[in-house]
Amino acid sequence: MSVNPDVNFVSGPTYYNVGRSTDLLVPFTYNNGKLDVPSSSGYNGNLANSVPFGNAGASVRFLGGNSLVTSIGANLQAVLRSKTWDTYTIAPGAPITVVSPALVTRVQQLSQQFLAPTWDQKSYNVTLNAWNNSNFINDATVYMFVKPLVLQTTNTANQTMCITLQSSWDH
Repeated sequence: MSVNPDVNFVSGPTYYNVGRSTDLLVPFTYNNGKLDVPSSSGYNGNLANSVPFGNAGASVRFLGGNSLVTSIGANLQAVLRSKTWDTYTIAPGAPITVVSPALVTRVQQLSQQFLAPTWDQKSYNVTLNAWNNSNFINDATVYMFVKPLVLQTTNTANQTMCITLQSSWDH
């Protein structure tokens, strides 16, 4: 009998992946204290649209320890600027600063076929085989928030605006 990897459930920022026809966790990357997303060619979806991130759940396995986020990269800033936050957008040229650093951890998302569909409110799913290490999505290795990231900027009404990016864990 093989032992399956530990899996936890996380709810956090998502986007619609066109190639997989499903929501995936936003492909956050991390390097030397900076949180970013790949350029538009780095994933099969459209993060840069006017809709703020979705919030869906995913089963994941942990791949690394916690890392401190102290800044955000140019690609993530462009994505944030492309969105409408409630009724406002970020003012052109307004800086986006980290006012409360985040902790992130590296995770890999389990294939959707092993998850219960969320629209029918089931907490179970039936498949022909148990999942194993080969059932994790290779291109769905991302960073999720252990502690929220709070960003501050100015909106088009010349008001201070804070954006909090966060994840919720079931563990």
